[in-house]
Amino acid sequence: MKHDSHQISFLDTLVNKDTNGNLSTDLYSKPTDRNSLLHYDSLHPPNMKKSIPKSQLNRVTKIVSDPASKDQRMSEMKSKFRERGYPSRILDNATMDHTIKERNSASSRIPFIHQYHPAAYRLHKTIRQHWHILQTAYPTINEFQHPFLPCFKRPRNIKDGLVRADIGSTQPHTTQRFLSHPKTGTFPCLSCNQCNNILRGNTIHHPHTGKRYPINNFFTCNTNFAVYLIKCPCGLLYVGETTQPVKSRISKHKSTIR
Repeated sequence: MKHDSHQISFLDTLVNKDTNGNLSTDLYSKPTDRNSLLHYDSLHPPNMKKSIPKSQLNRVTKIVSDPASKDQRMSEMKSKFRERGYPSRILDNATMDHTIKERNSASSRIPFIHQYHPAAYRLHKTIRQHWHILQTAYPTINEFQHPFLPCFKRPRNIKDGLVRADIGSTQPHTTQRFLSHPKTGTFPCLSCNQCNNILRGNTIHHPHTGKRYPINNFFTCNTNFAVYLIKCPCGLLYVGETTQPVKSRISKHKSTIR
């Protein structure tokens, strides 16, 4: 465990607090860290090796808050790529693209996000042709003075229809074995030794007052998290509750009686 009142690391970020309580962030690497960036001679797709410097330079911009430290971290990141065999041409292009991206982000361009479609470029062209209407009608809105930023997101594919990321509830699932709507009341499950102790029906009859209480759901021996009622031959009633399946609770009651 590591603790400090002035700085703390979390993942790849180092958070510092000055004497005035202001927070600043910087890149953090473990003392045992080695330069494990993908080597340029690796047999990976060329586009991947071109995009890695861009993503790492973008990471420096997002994490490092101090402008002076940011330039130093950018130089250090480029040195790491040179050690891994990346040519200067790739690094210069990544730096240029990163600078253009920073300039565009500072201009408050409005992102237009939608699913990719082959006809989307015609839509973008139409919006660009009429964008001057917004610039003229709303000259005081800074976002309208710059062109919009088209952004694509992945459309729904076959995998989304076949694979579900959520594994669902951890509670056991009871399979419905009939197609019609289930009846209300208590019924035996027809697959355990306690079924002969279940009183079928959709009401509970009180033996002393004669009043009937309706059962508003469908319950069997496998139902858990239930409030149950046991009728004794002497005429008394016992009401209990259980988080286990009802058949397990009945089995324990019978064992206690024996």
